[in-house]
Amino acid sequence: GDNNDMDNLFVFDLDGTIIMNNEKINPLICQALRELHKNGEKVVFATSRSLRGVKEVLPVQLLKFPLILCNGAFAVVNSKLFSAGVIPKGEYERIVYFLNKKRIPFYLEMGNELFIPTGVEHDFLTLLKQEAEGEKIVHELSEIKSSVYKIGIVQSVGADELKKIEDISGKIKIYQHTDKTVDIIPLNCSKWKMLQELKLSQNRKKVIAFGNDTNDIEMIKHADIGVAVCSSNKELSDEAVMKVLDNTPDSLVKQIEDICKYLRELEMRE
Repeated sequence: GDNNDMDNLFVFDLDGTIIMNNEKINPLICQALRELHKNGEKVVFATSRSLRGVKEVLPVQLLKFPLILCNGAFAVVNSKLFSAGVIPKGEYERIVYFLNKKRIPFYLEMGNELFIPTGVEHDFLTLLKQEAEGEKIVHELSEIKSSVYKIGIVQSVGADELKKIEDISGKIKIYQHTDKTVDIIPLNCSKWKMLQELKLSQNRKKVIAFGNDTNDIEMIKHADIGVAVCSSNKELSDEAVMKVLDNTPDSLVKQIEDICKYLRELEMRE
């Protein structure tokens, strides 16, 4: 087939996949991603982080690639913001009431402003306030004027509490991560859906997805080559075609290079 003008799409989850312990991306991995781009491949990041959170871990030259944020609730492509949905006011108010009552630390993400409840102490929230320096941070529900894209619960949540949250609200999607923290996003939003919304996955030779957690399963499943990176998630590992067993930068870079070699061999055979 004459596919010369088509490229492959590489989608990377951030935390636990190419970002470790909330530290800036390793220069070796950064270099490998820039090489992909230079060789004409499409590189996209898909994360539960907001734009502010992504800026903390990726250097400026990687921020120009399409960013799928808050698990697909919104995206930034060529400096334009795309929203896939918001959590309705009634929904987030009920959830906030419940979390406050249970004294569970959380925040609401509004893209470039935040809601952080008063009188709740947590290391993650302290860090978040530092990252959001210069942004609007509100502490009262009545002060929220913007759309809410995500409710982030920053401590581990038990099964009973999770069930309760599901019961009090209908129009949301809940992801519980390996560390038992929880992201609540608008219904019908996901990383994979946003990739399709933005037409990033169409007309590609192959789609290659790297991930490690619950919110990556759909993406790994639909990709031509799904790569599980150091994942303790059985469902994800079962869906993956390839596995990287340790997340050292060298192993990751080698995996990316091996895939590129394999893709080139495929093209030779066509």
